[in-house]
Amino acid sequence: MLKHKIKNIITMLLLMFFSITVNAQFKYKTNYLLLGKFELSQEHFATAIEELNIAIKLNPYLYEGYFLRAFAKYQLDDYIGAEQDYSKAISIYPYRAELFYYRAITRNRQYNFNGAFEDYQKAILLDSTNAIIYINRAVTYLFLHQYEASINDCKQAERLKLKDENLNIIRGAAKAGLKNYKDAIDDYNIVIHKNPENTFAYAQRGMAWAAISEKDSALHDFNYVLKIDSTNAFALFQRALVKMDVSAYNDAMNDLNKVVQLTPYNASAYFCRAILKSNTDDFYGALDDYDRVLKLNPNYILAYYNRGGVKYKNSDFNGALLDYDKAIELFPDFADAYYNRSFIKRELNDIRGSMEDYKKVTEIQQISYSKDSKDFSEGISMMKILTLNDDFNTNVNSGEKVQYKQIDIQFKPIFSITLFPDYYNKYFIYDTEGKPYYDGSVITLANNQDSVDTKKIQEKIICKGLSCTPPLKIIIRHFLTMSMLYQLIPVML
Repeated sequence: MLKHKIKNIITMLLLMFFSITVNAQFKYKTNYLLLGKFELSQEHFATAIEELNIAIKLNPYLYEGYFLRAFAKYQLDDYIGAEQDYSKAISIYPYRAELFYYRAITRNRQYNFNGAFEDYQKAILLDSTNAIIYINRAVTYLFLHQYEASINDCKQAERLKLKDENLNIIRGAAKAGLKNYKDAIDDYNIVIHKNPENTFAYAQRGMAWAAISEKDSALHDFNYVLKIDSTNAFALFQRALVKMDVSAYNDAMNDLNKVVQLTPYNASAYFCRAILKSNTDDFYGALDDYDRVLKLNPNYILAYYNRGGVKYKNSDFNGALLDYDKAIELFPDFADAYYNRSFIKRELNDIRGSMEDYKKVTEIQQISYSKDSKDFSEGISMMKILTLNDDFNTNVNSGEKVQYKQIDIQFKPIFSITLFPDYYNKYFIYDTEGKPYYDGSVITLANNQDSVDTKKIQEKIICKGLSCTPPLKIIIRHFLTMSMLYQLIPVML
């Protein structure tokens, strides 16, 4: 993956950058710096931080310690801590371009793009011939969909004799963003010709083939990636999209299931699998996947919109209303959400509200979904969609990141909460740890009859003892076309 290659390059540059910083005056401090650098080279980031903490404590005025510790924190996704350390290093020694463009990269991850561009500019003033600065800024422009600016920075890096495969990949992605897919493919071909093992170039080219409806060529590229690396979640995901587009639903489902297994926090995979489940009449499964998406990305508008449609078909009108309300709250000009909500309100006998929503659709003058989607991508902060983009990292190369460790948390049975049928207005909490029996409650909650809705409690108890009859299967329309999926799931970097 491109990210992994960039990380290796950055690590190499980092170690080269500080290979001659040994100062005999600070012998003990420098030794800790060397230990920290060694741990960084081994990708032992937490251990590196421990060594660098000592170095900084021994000499708080040595900027290298803060710089190295910032790099380690960045690798552990502690972007706030990384920026603080980069800023401290800059305050001590504001004359190295590397300090500024590393902080710019960190600010990117916090969506502080104004700050990032300021840092890039300062880095260029200090070292205008450093091609690495331009290629990193090109990535930022690409992330913001400023494709022309991204291409210009790639050209500048090329003029400065940067010989790196990433240049062509980034420029190809920017060209694809401008829908110049054939030109993008030319850039990817350059990379593939130089390095046939560059799987990311194949994956990007596969996306470009798919965008111009060359499905067979797209599948060939994704299959090639998976032949080299069967656990490449990004290639599996993109192949699933193509298979969905050609109605090979079973194959697509298999690919998405593998993606979820490899990357259990992948909101994009859950979202697409929810669409696929809806199209194959697995509506309970679709709702479950939409719920997962929104737990991972609470502001993902299309998840609310799609889930509202599933709930509507299941006659859960109140639930559908809440989802459309949320979609409109996040994007007040979402015409299709108003349009669908007007039908929901009619079902709930809110005739005035239904008419107001329909009038709103007319005012926006965007009844068609494709038009809606265009304005959605332009009017909403793209960051709310781009957050779905960083979850294709498998556990294989996750290093010490605790968020990627599979941890089984079990609660000790210290207390038990009991509700007796004869006392619906009381909850009894017992201390049960290590006790074979108990006869006295520690705490009694809700002694006041009015503080507990006994009717709701009775309903919950009754519902628990009965198996609920599921609603009839329904047929749901396509809420999201494949072309929109490609538009809304941007290029991975």
